[in-house]
Formats: sequence, C-alpha cells, structure tokens
Amino acid sequence: MGVARLGGPKLVSLHAWGGQEAEPGLYRGTFRWSDDGGSTWESREVDIRMPPGTPPFTHRSLVAMPDGELLATYYGNRPGEAKYHSGLLRSTDQGSSWEYLADIAYDPEAPSEGYCEPVMALLRNGDLLCMLRTGAGPLYQTRSTDGGRTWSKPEQVMDHGVCPDLCLMGNGVLVCSYGRPNAGIMFSYDGTGNRWEDAHDLYWGMGSSYTTIREVEPGLLLYFYDQSAFAGNPGPGPLNEIRVARIRIAGK
Repeated sequence: MGVARLGGPKLVSLHAWGGQEAEPGLYRGTFRWSDDGGSTWESREVDIRMPPGTPPFTHRSLVAMPDGELLATYYGNRPGEAKYHSGLLRSTDQGSSWEYLADIAYDPEAPSEGYCEPVMALLRNGDLLCMLRTGAGPLYQTRSTDGGRTWSKPEQVMDHGVCPDLCLMGNGVLVCSYGRPNAGIMFSYDGTGNRWEDAHDLYWGMGSSYTTIREVEPGLLLYFYDQSAFAGNPGPGPLNEIRVARIRIAGK
C-alpha cells in the first residue's frame, strides 16, 4: 500500500486486494487520507474500473504526478493468463475514483510467475521507472516517458530480487532495495536508473527478504527488514522482529 503527499500535511493511500466484481469491470478499494501528516486517518470505499475479470492487487506505489493525477501500481491476472501482469491505476479526482490506465509489463514467456510486485518512482526528468519481481527469478525494470501510458520492454538488472523498493533521495541518488536470497541494496548515483552500482547484501539471516527504504532527513536512508522464520539461515537475536539500518548516502 503506497502513500503519496498531495501538498503540505495531506497524505493519501489506496488499498485493493482482489475481491469480487460488483458488476463487470467494477471492483472496490479502500481510499485513506490524512490531513495532519499521518497522525490521524479517515477512509472510504471507492470504485476501481478494470477490464472485466481483472481484479487488482495494489502494491507498493502511489505517485502524485505534476498534473494532479494519482498513479497506483498493481498486479494480477486476466482471464486466460497463466502469469501475472503488472499495471497502473489512475485517479483524476484526487482519489475519489480509479480506473485502469495501462499495462506496465506482461509476457506469457516471462520467467517464473511473471511480472509482479511492482514499485515505481517519478524521476527528476519526468520519467517513471518501475522495478518488477519475477517469482524467484530475475529483477527487471521498465520505463515510461509519457506519464505511464506506455512502457519500455523490461530489462533484467539483477539475477534475483523479491519485493523491490525505490527511493529517490534529495541529493539525486536513486536507491533500490531487493531480497531473497538475503536483503540487498544498489544505487543509481545519477538518479536515472540507467546504471546500477555497488550492489551488495546488508542482511544474510532468516526472514522474508521484503524490505522498505525511506529518506528521513537529507542524506539519511532508513532500511527496514525482518528477522523471521520465513526463509533462510538462522541469524543473531530473536525471530519475528522488524529491524532498521541507518545508512548515510552521499551523491557522487
């Protein structure tokens, strides 16, 4: 479930996890908003218009575009699809209603389960960059130069990577976290995603290898991960913990 800032203390989020069609192509989601920076939240049910038989599973990203549109990433299956596709939802009324906008990636020959668990970032040049999991297989990325309407052919950037996350820092560095095996991190120092460097693992113990990264002050990144019995080799300390690493990152 992604969160976007609409200006000042206004925060919004969208959650939809499949569900039954209310009518052909109509699904329901939960829209949440906060007027005080996240201290308190309100919510309501909203409509999501999809191709018939295509329940959306929102994941990770909600991006506020300069023109006022809200874009949310999702993944799921259409009727007859053997593998996941990832796509984009759009709201033009600040979240009151949503509709399918475009496919981000689908290929019946894609590795493993297909393209899923998308995460998206708005870059400084206006491009949208999306990272995609493919089951236990490679990590891919794709790019849109037209506000999410069309996307480039996915290209492999790592040989593994579940549930990636992206953070464009104030100093211009684009950071990607990813997992399994282990929990890793890599950097695009010019903020474009055209070249990734210094990929390495931060955690090798037991866990889901699902991570989250956020910049909390200039140059300071928080890297969240878990130590649990989900998978992997035993590590130090008790299980069932959410842990955080503090990482200082300078631009090149």
